[in-house]
Amino acid sequence: MPTQEPGRAKARPLPYQPVAWTEISGSTATIRYGNQGSVPMPFQTFAYHVNSIRQTVVPPGVTAEERFQISGSYDFAVHAPNGFLAEAAGSADTAALTATAAIGGTTSTPTFVVTVRNSGSSAVTVEVSGGSRATVDAGATHDFTAPLDDGWYDLTLTVSGNTNWRRHFAGHLENGSSSTTAQ
Repeated sequence: MPTQEPGRAKARPLPYQPVAWTEISGSTATIRYGNQGSVPMPFQTFAYHVNSIRQTVVPPGVTAEERFQISGSYDFAVHAPNGFLAEAAGSADTAALTATAAIGGTTSTPTFVVTVRNSGSSAVTVEVSGGSRATVDAGATHDFTAPLDDGWYDLTLTVSGNTNWRRHFAGHLENGSSSTTAQ
């Protein structure tokens, strides 16, 4: 089987700037999509818990959503061009915890921020890939800014003491300049 050459390669700027996240309310999961790029963005959403796949194309500068019925646990993965991935898994016991994603900063120095909102009645500790953690009090929010490596980000959030809730975001933030591929 062929193997990937080691190291990085030069990458040209692309017209893509996708964002997506999952919101849970009762027995409905809403996948929210945003396209801050300059061309239509195709998203593929895999709902593993019900063995379903949906294709959603979002025009430039527009947001869209898809709704899925859930009962008990859920497991979604949203894919888009250039390595974009937004995963969400959880169950009824974590419905009070929401993670929304946004692209902030400026055109030349974009940032990827995930805001965790705890609408529950007790504090939760959110653990971040790389070893950091933050307590999100009941009724509060906390912003997690993804570290970037030449525009590439890979951020996973989990809840301490709960193996069901997980959010994973990965991709590349375009700034109009050449960059390199991910390692």
